Amino acid sequence: MQDAIIYLDPGSSMNLQNQIRQKLVDRILNGAFPPGARLASSRKLAGQLEVARNTVVIAYQALEVVRPRYCRYCPLPVTQKKKP
Repeated sequence: MQDAIIYLDPGSSMNLQNQIRQKLVDRILNGAFPPGARLASSRKLAGQLEVARNTVVIAYQALEVVRPRYCRYCPLPVTQKKKP
């Protein structure tokens, strides 16, 4: 199995979902994922981190709240088209 894209801290006061979300956000902001890059599937990341798939799904859903429409992709600038 490949190395995980993030690592969790078992001693952290943050729950697993928040750790995953925060570490993904940090990696995105630090340029580890280029714009438009696809994140690992929830099954793949859950397997790499040895957590339940639902834990990763919840973390990905939290990313959607930050940037809708880019749940499995790194955020891109949102462009709004004006309606005539």
